[in-house]
Amino acid sequence: VNLITPGAPTLQQAERHDLVVRALLELARQHPVILWVDGAEWAADSLAFARQLSGLMDVANFPVLVVVTYRPRALATQAEELKLVQGLQEHPLCDTLTLEPLGPSVLREYAHSLLPLTEKVADQLAKRSSGNPLFMEQLLRHWIQSDLLVPQGNVYSLAPGAKPEVPESIQTLWVTRVESLVANQPNGRDAFRALLMAACIGEQINSDQLSIACAAAGFEMPAWVEEAMVARGLAEPRENGWAFAHALLQECLLRHAEEEGLSPELHRACAAMVKGLDDQRAGQASRLGRHLLLAGETFDALPALLEGMREALHHQDTEALGDCIDFREAALKAAGVPRSHQPFGENIMARAWFHILNNNWLEAERVALTGLEGVKKYGWAGIAPECEQVLGKSLFEQADYGGAMVHYQAAVQGFREMGDSYSEAVTTIRFGQVHAAQGEFQGAAGLFRQAVRVLGAGRREKRWRAEAYMMLGGIALATNRLDKAKPLLQQAMDVFQDLGLVRGMAQAGNLIADLARKQGRTDEAIEWYTKAVDRFGHLGGSHSGLARINLALAYIDAANYKEARRVLEICTSFFSQNGQKQWEATSRCLILPPLAQDNLWKEFDSQLKIAERLLRETMFRQADLANALSLAGQICLDLGRRERAQNVCQLSLQMYEDMKDAKGAERLRKFLDQFAP
Repeated sequence: VNLITPGAPTLQQAERHDLVVRALLELARQHPVILWVDGAEWAADSLAFARQLSGLMDVANFPVLVVVTYRPRALATQAEELKLVQGLQEHPLCDTLTLEPLGPSVLREYAHSLLPLTEKVADQLAKRSSGNPLFMEQLLRHWIQSDLLVPQGNVYSLAPGAKPEVPESIQTLWVTRVESLVANQPNGRDAFRALLMAACIGEQINSDQLSIACAAAGFEMPAWVEEAMVARGLAEPRENGWAFAHALLQECLLRHAEEEGLSPELHRACAAMVKGLDDQRAGQASRLGRHLLLAGETFDALPALLEGMREALHHQDTEALGDCIDFREAALKAAGVPRSHQPFGENIMARAWFHILNNNWLEAERVALTGLEGVKKYGWAGIAPECEQVLGKSLFEQADYGGAMVHYQAAVQGFREMGDSYSEAVTTIRFGQVHAAQGEFQGAAGLFRQAVRVLGAGRREKRWRAEAYMMLGGIALATNRLDKAKPLLQQAMDVFQDLGLVRGMAQAGNLIADLARKQGRTDEAIEWYTKAVDRFGHLGGSHSGLARINLALAYIDAANYKEARRVLEICTSFFSQNGQKQWEATSRCLILPPLAQDNLWKEFDSQLKIAERLLRETMFRQADLANALSLAGQICLDLGRRERAQNVCQLSLQMYEDMKDAKGAERLRKFLDQFAP
């Protein structure tokens, strides 16, 4: 509705307010109205109008709801707006609600509700929207309109080579907010350059490092900048510095620096800052390489990016690894390095491991096979055993255990010939995982112990020793030696915490939850599993799905079938999309008790049929599956569904027999006796 036409005389505040009130009165006669005052910390005029409306709440036939949203920290610095908000809060019909930013897991679920997406795309949306669902919708709409999403089975993924950018409307909004912050300040130009420099550094800013980078660029960062950013709600205080309040804000400033041609000099200053740091913590090499490359110093960037790839792979940091691979490939091309040279082989192997960490098994296979072709064609040294290791891992995750063993054997032989005892020990641990997955626990334990004896005491060796301890703890759990499981799992957890390996902590925590569940401490198990889901959710990949499976098991133990079904529906969809047949089979078996409890027999039959096929294809056997099938049979029998009860318990019996679980098999035989003619 055009209440005020362009070119009309300027109205005073009271006149404007009266005009809008009349419009609202007319609208409210037709249907209820919701009036939203957003960003109230900068909207004194709108708040004054809301106060005027509050005096009309007793008017008949005036169904208007006024919603006012603001950031408390920013509002506290705006005297006029703060007084107006406090006045509204004193109104007897006013309620005040505190809304926290949406957490990563909630945002990912919301992203999936907007459009069926791969986990990777959902993770990107969750991170870049900084807890704001409105920004998430705008980003997703922009990606769709820009043809950046392509179908991948039943879901959408980013197109190959796609680099999603921020919509221009959002960029203009954020840059304008920052420009208004520094406007009319005597050193506003330096303040704006300092914030562009901060955007080049990243989302998390160390104040001392930012000052050093500014000095390297030949100017001094104004002391008031950080406090002003926090006061306006554009930044949040952190230990030793601050962080951009929104990932999109940092991204918009970074893009603005590129468009203005300032990026090279800013990154050159950042590189000088990183070189001068005494702190050699993980990630510094990749930081230096990125800044050098974006500063145009290509050859100097290459060794730093190679070290950054190795660090990221050791820490299983998929985001850092992907960035280093892309930056290094760009640097190699810019430097004119031929594709036949060894550095391209190193990049191919890093990319194969990147796909492994993101559970993209088929793509990892393809890249590893490309690596083997490069070995034959160009003679890349030391690449072949790694390719075999990747192929083994990929086939293992797809439940092709025979194929996995063939490739792991080739990898062990290759590493042995190279004299690389570390990589041989790592592959031996992976070999043990194949045995454990098939229930060959004694052979698996022997391989894990063999690897521990070979591994040294360095940081990367410590990580794999912890992996071996964790696997031994898992075997102790599977064989009900709970007293032996606890110290092994705690030992692994301590090492992962010491090394700062989030993925390891999540995996060990997941097994600790398994231990609590086996000991009947269901509430504690649910708490640990929920933590694991959250940790894995930050990392992305299928491990969050495995943690969800375990969380669903704990809900089933607690007879909370509603929550179990909700979680398992997510798992079934995820694993079917990612081709992980053994875990898809698991999800479909576990969802049977909740479906039976809710009398959803058509879906029950469909899930059982698919589960039987997947179990035949994978030969995957596991005690929790057998127990869940047995429970589903009991529920079916209790509800008078005898034929279904008999069918599902026959499957459970077969699984107990395959696992050589005499007690479980005997229990099922007695249960099935009642169906004898």
